[in-house]
Amino acid sequence: MKKKHYLGKHLLCNIIHGEYKLQVLVVHGYSSEHVPEVKFIKQDVSLSAPKTTNEFDKNLQEMLSDVKDDTDLVFLCSQEKVFEYAYSKIKDLSNQMKA
Repeated sequence: MKKKHYLGKHLLCNIIHGEYKLQVLVVHGYSSEHVPEVKFIKQDVSLSAPKTTNEFDKNLQEMLSDVKDDTDLVFLCSQEKVFEYAYSKIKDLSNQMKA
């Protein structure tokens, strides 16, 4: 029996980048079957599947620099280390919004 990850299988939260409010989903998995059914706020979804923490940082910066008002972000993380890193990074960005 596979043990559930202590952070769960995904994180869904809102962040603010510049003038845009974005919904961000971080998923622990390797295919679209692992993405939970989520009603996204925006029309377009930008998807990234980073293999390393450095790739996550690079993809996040690129996605945020290209973001438009009608885009939400999804990170599909197959590696546990990358999922944990992305989870904490996006959670921190979300908490900054609440502060």
